Amino acid sequence: MQFSISIDQVKSLEWGLNLQQATLFSFLFTVPSWAEPVSINGGIYYSVSKSKIAEELPILSGKADTIKRYFQQLEEAGLLDRFATKTRAFFRLTAKAKQWNKAVSVGREKTPDLANEVGKKVPTPSGKKSLPPREKNPTYQNTNNQDTKDHKSTSDDVFSDRFEKFYAEYPVKRSKAQALKAFNSIKPDDLLFQKIIQSLRAQKENRDQALMAGIWVPEWKHPSTWLRNTCWEDELIASPVGGSHAAQSNQSTFAGQPGKLSTVDRQHAAASNYLARLHGQRPSEDIDDSVVASYE
Repeated sequence: MQFSISIDQVKSLEWGLNLQQATLFSFLFTVPSWAEPVSINGGIYYSVSKSKIAEELPILSGKADTIKRYFQQLEEAGLLDRFATKTRAFFRLTAKAKQWNKAVSVGREKTPDLANEVGKKVPTPSGKKSLPPREKNPTYQNTNNQDTKDHKSTSDDVFSDRFEKFYAEYPVKRSKAQALKAFNSIKPDDLLFQKIIQSLRAQKENRDQALMAGIWVPEWKHPSTWLRNTCWEDELIASPVGGSHAAQSNQSTFAGQPGKLSTVDRQHAAASNYLARLHGQRPSEDIDDSVVASYE
């Protein structure tokens, strides 16, 4: 609901508007500053529902038929061009309507000599000052839900919060300042941030599975390096089917034959067998004698 309503009484009297019509028009005059423009037949139109008008102007009327009648009266007064479809109604301000709130400034400009009169306070013309950018204007200038927060500060707070969540999730806590710098250079939106966190969690789980399966994995990169290299796009390590047990049985496979040891393992086992024979102990039957003979 709007707390206050600004009405140009000079134009209201000139155009023959009653209080209800002027109240509605004062609201419609602000619609182009916040509503989404729609191009229709080469012209720019706007749409606002009757329920929205009733919500913003409860003092006017809560009945849709009454609001519709006021719309028609404003159109007949030459202030609105309307275009309707089966589901929505659109309007735009006429050239005449755009003179709203300009009568006072014009009147003041006709009496510039008053500024030279000593002891008198002459109001500053208000028609010359342009409106500030839309980003600093609330959607409805006179409503009770104005957002007065600094959007830049809010944005910085969001990125800072996201970085802290990332850093807490990352397994290696090193060079936090560098990591923050790398994170700010990316400035991930909601979608990318969710992807980063999900990928990081998947990589940590995949790494643990690989280690349990006996697969060598490299050390974690510094968080700043991980971010700069967009490592959230990296593929996961392919783990053997069947988990750690399958990996342990497969790591001794050689040349596609189960049960065969790798070259290094065979050499270590051959050395053990050679020492066993020297001490009169029974060697392992899994080692080829030709390998053992190389130690003799």
